[in-house]
Amino acid sequence: MPIYVDIPSAVGLLQPARGTDLTDADATIQPFTLQKSLFVLQNGILSTNRALTFGITSLSNGQVTFILCLDTSANTYTIKNNAAGTLYTHQGSVTGPMWYEIFSSAGDWIASTKQFAQPPF
Repeated sequence: MPIYVDIPSAVGLLQPARGTDLTDADATIQPFTLQKSLFVLQNGILSTNRALTFGITSLSNGQVTFILCLDTSANTYTIKNNAAGTLYTHQGSVTGPMWYEIFSSAGDWIASTKQFAQPPF
């Protein structure tokens, strides 16, 4: 099953299909159900430490999802899989804005070894 993508007609490049922006709340997202592969945490959003959990509803192996954390506060944003395992912990005051790549395998989400300071696509 392919990753859900937008195809900009002007350039013909595959781009992730963007979901709604992430908020200042602990949340669970279902990227496969939403048919989205890019979620953004804007700068200045976090007022305290928060966690984002990746759900497994309708999950298929091989899906790739990106999280772009633009927040540069001292608060942490923990990205977890359905089994409550920590994939990444973002602290913008330390790392600055970062892209995180998460992919599905064996029925859950796992962290890739990739973190990017620039867009990976």
